[in-house]
Amino acid sequence: MKDYLNPLIRRKPDEIILHIGTNNLKDAAMEPQSLAEGISSLALQINTNSPTTKISVSSLITRQDNSSLINKLNETNKRLKA
Repeated sequence: MKDYLNPLIRRKPDEIILHIGTNNLKDAAMEPQSLAEGISSLALQINTNSPTTKISVSSLITRQDNSSLINKLNETNKRLKA
């Protein structure tokens, strides 16, 4: 993701919507805290390099293919809203 971010930031967009992280939940080693921190880190990088860009972080969407991830998903969303 970071490889795509730098060229985008250089363009100084008016707004960026971060709709990321859902696929990362399938990684058994990925904990909600780490995922939320990674998303927050990207938002901070955007803000630092393009302070006039409005940043929106969307909640992770429910996956229909793996209901066992719902607890990780809910915990990550809770941390993103904090």
